[in-house]
Amino acid sequence: MQGYNELRGGAAWLDVSGRGKIRVAGEDRARLLHAMTTNHIQQLTPGTGCYAFFLTAQGRILADVNVLCRQDSFLLDTEPETLQKLVEHLDKFIIADDVTLEDLTPALA
Repeated sequence: MQGYNELRGGAAWLDVSGRGKIRVAGEDRARLLHAMTTNHIQQLTPGTGCYAFFLTAQGRILADVNVLCRQDSFLLDTEPETLQKLVEHLDKFIIADDVTLEDLTPALA
């Protein structure tokens, strides 16, 4: 409870090193993510971000992510339990697109 009160009343340090982190790069990265998430990814500029969901074809939530726009890529921050499913889901839809995925979880932990 102490950590919660510190967070609500001022500042607190939270360990998010265990969260999954995926780098999405390539010329078509914004178009692909814009088409696959519930937010307006193409409007993001470097240094900005948003919260979004990835959904199944039936409209069920597959993963929720924080999307961070970087100069040459996007960084997807997600729960560790959804990391592998999300990578597989994205990979299914990269056919002729110039998009690469890289799991940065170990490097950014």
